Amino acid sequence: MVPEKREAELKRLLKEQHKARHDEVFGGFSPAERAEYEGKADRIHALESEIQASAVSKNGSLSAKAEQERQWNKEPEKRHSSS
Repeated sequence: MVPEKREAELKRLLKEQHKARHDEVFGGFSPAERAEYEGKADRIHALESEIQASAVSKNGSLSAKAEQERQWNKEPEKRHSSS
């Protein structure tokens, strides 16, 4: 079985949590259901942090690459000789 991508797992968990909250309104949670809900909430938080960190890292590396290309594309500075 292929591991689920972070974004897909996050989307699935959010849907499950929404349904669980809806069901809780009508019947409440058993202790086991509460534990499962809290475990999923922790996983959602971890996934959101991983996705955010990945996006920041990706943006940072893109910025670094753009800066490097900018430096490479600079025209050589002209030197003035003073006599």
